[in-house]
Amino acid sequence: MGRVMFVNFGFLLLVISFVFLSNNTLGQQQDDDDDSAVYIVTLKQPSIVHHFEEQELKQIRHKHKKSKLKPTLQPRNNSRKHHGKSVRPSISQNHDSFLKKTLKGEKYIKLYSYHYLINGFAVFVSSQQAEKLSMRREVSNIVLDFSVRTATTYTPQFMGLPEGAWIKEGGFEVAGEGIIIGLIDTGIDPNHPSFSENDINSHHSYPTPKHFSGVCEVTPDFPSGSCNKKLIGARHFAQSAITRGVFNSSEDYASPFDRDGHGTHTASIAAGNHGVPVIVSNHNFGNASGIAPRAFISVYKALYKSFGGFAADVVAAIDQAAQDGVDILSLSITPNRKPPGVATFFNPIDMAILSAAKTGIFVVQAAGNTGPSPKSMSSFSPWIFTVGASSHDRVYSNSLTLGNNVTIPGLGFATPTDDGKMFKMISAFHALNNSTSLDKDIYINPTPMDMPGIIIPSAEDSKILLKYYNNSIQRDGTTKEIVGFGAVAAIEGGLNANFSNRAPKVMYYSARGPDPEDNSFNDADILKPNLIAPGDSIWGAWSSASTDSTEFEGEKFAMMSGTSMAVPHVTGVAALIKQTYPQFSPSAIASALSNNRDSLR
Repeated sequence: MGRVMFVNFGFLLLVISFVFLSNNTLGQQQDDDDDSAVYIVTLKQPSIVHHFEEQELKQIRHKHKKSKLKPTLQPRNNSRKHHGKSVRPSISQNHDSFLKKTLKGEKYIKLYSYHYLINGFAVFVSSQQAEKLSMRREVSNIVLDFSVRTATTYTPQFMGLPEGAWIKEGGFEVAGEGIIIGLIDTGIDPNHPSFSENDINSHHSYPTPKHFSGVCEVTPDFPSGSCNKKLIGARHFAQSAITRGVFNSSEDYASPFDRDGHGTHTASIAAGNHGVPVIVSNHNFGNASGIAPRAFISVYKALYKSFGGFAADVVAAIDQAAQDGVDILSLSITPNRKPPGVATFFNPIDMAILSAAKTGIFVVQAAGNTGPSPKSMSSFSPWIFTVGASSHDRVYSNSLTLGNNVTIPGLGFATPTDDGKMFKMISAFHALNNSTSLDKDIYINPTPMDMPGIIIPSAEDSKILLKYYNNSIQRDGTTKEIVGFGAVAAIEGGLNANFSNRAPKVMYYSARGPDPEDNSFNDADILKPNLIAPGDSIWGAWSSASTDSTEFEGEKFAMMSGTSMAVPHVTGVAALIKQTYPQFSPSAIASALSNNRDSLR
């Protein structure tokens, strides 16, 4: 892949780099003599939610035993305070007693007690100790902890929201108001204007949520006042990573603050404030808006820049989000591999999400970026609304016109060369001395540049460029040393968006169905993904501390691609539906999303 980077001193500097991509398995290598690992144990006794559901059902059935009316449960938030406080300590104590009784005198570390959605715990033990636990009749399931990974200015218009769902509720000023979106991701930058409570485009302040009981952690890098009336909750979960010894507090931040950028990006797509200017490399690309710009945000950080994340921490985050009272749960994350066991559905993350759905929480998850091969789906269960990535009709195109009148398409947010003037091209290989190394950190995403530049992602186009360049080099007839450079070119520039009618289309990287039932890739007879949404070249807020993408380092916005970016689009729409129809169950919201494309208009 070639990158024509700079116009300087009257010539184009041609940088040719090669990218070597590898998939790193997240996790920790165990010593040969020590097979201790983190296990997630689920017990047969009901969780808090299931316990109170059973009690409520008994009361309702007793009350209506002579009636033909179908008993119905009260909304989950009606008894939320009663659900959590008096029963929680006893469940945690029961877990401690169970472990002490089973592992008498042996060493172990309990990481979490799960109590709200599932009754269980995460524990660091040896394989022999795990076998002892599995033999107890109280245990329903025990699995080895597994790793997980992370999988706008215009897309609201592309989706028809300004003339559709927004206008029905009174415009963007109230779109999503009262709905709490929980995001399990890499955290958030609370100082970004997309999450300010002082929304300059709205004439009224955020209301106080009545059914939320979450808190905002206070740490040195997430100080008091980081949360506000928009960002109403923030926590972090990292016990599994800490126990494994892979957590680096100086790099990963033991707080809800986003060191990566991914979580800030997805949160702004779902519910970022309306009308925030997108200025990158001193160029204004328009004004950004979340899909549900007046929704509340509560963040549960369970993924980190240096290692990704682990299921034990994600389950703890899901459990806490449900207890806090979120309405919609957004997971732009997937497991690194298909979970072990008799079925993909029976992994701890999906089981926790099942209980969340039963309490009325609508859960959205990324399909994964492992396409286009069949059965590459990384979101498995029918109770999860799975989202793939599509294109949208806005594109930023750039091109390089060579001196032989050949035009090569490319990418890059850059200004054009002066009035189409041709500049001499010099390869960095020839311009630099032998001791100088080149940066191999090249991306496909369009890259902001402070001067004319272009990225050529096509290998074939790069060959055309190199052939023209090499054929234009002037060499001494005797020494064969270079005495001149004859290649010239002009860069069109890529700051202005173009629009096409060839969208949406499924992106090549978006994971495909059919849904695999297990590791043997048997079909699960479940259609996945449930929906596709814009996920390619999406503008979103960016963390001020992020160094994940060097091209956007120090910027307030970044353009990213993936099913991770598609998920918050659907999350935001689900919030709009929940706002309009607060009585809708998760199944009803899924039906509205799947069966009525015109419901947004």
